[in-house]
Amino acid sequence: MNKLGIILIIIFVISIMVVPAQANEGEIELLADELVIDDLNGKVVAKGSVRLNNKGVSVEANELVANQELENIILTGEVKLLKDGLSLNSNELKVEDNFNKIIASGDVVILEGGRKISGEEFVLDESLEIGTLKGNPKMQEDDRVISGEVFEIDLAQDIFTISGGVEVVDQSDDFFAQADKLEYYEDKDEIILIGNVIARRGNQNMDAQKVIFNLKTRRMRAEGKTRFVIPNN
Repeated sequence: MNKLGIILIIIFVISIMVVPAQANEGEIELLADELVIDDLNGKVVAKGSVRLNNKGVSVEANELVANQELENIILTGEVKLLKDGLSLNSNELKVEDNFNKIIASGDVVILEGGRKISGEEFVLDESLEIGTLKGNPKMQEDDRVISGEVFEIDLAQDIFTISGGVEVVDQSDDFFAQADKLEYYEDKDEIILIGNVIARRGNQNMDAQKVIFNLKTRRMRAEGKTRFVIPNN
């Protein structure tokens, strides 16, 4: 089991969060087949092959509606955000409060380096330093699939959390686990499964309240009331 794709999420979050600072330092380029600037209502509407470029970050969509300062933007229709080999795809992308809040909704898919993270809504709130992915979120890489009800990134604490019906399946390692919650700590290189943990590797089974995996040493430690079963051959 590797780092569960946390690197992907952090790269994605950082790539979006750098936009506000850069937007004030350089130009934002807007391309489209049709562009309407409504001075009376302070609105910009772009349609057809819309592309928004800003310091290495580009966003493609079928339509864009925004205020003239491009502080609040709604992009719809086959939305794709691209930066340094990473892409985020969704049906709609909202940029609010001068890029301080980003909301991607509808068939959200994040791709990078063979990893895929999917869900129905991703919300990044820079003021709270929290990013959340909801709507049957999943993380897939090779034969590994991790799922739960909510994925959350705490940028201030450097913690990645999956909560609600957590499942980890790794077919290549014949590994399966369930828990109420999963926490990943990058500085410790540890994954912690918490609450009603059921873990199975091959014919070995473990039930515990908490299971801690060290990804570097491959060491597993159970805490609380624990049951470990190895069948007789």
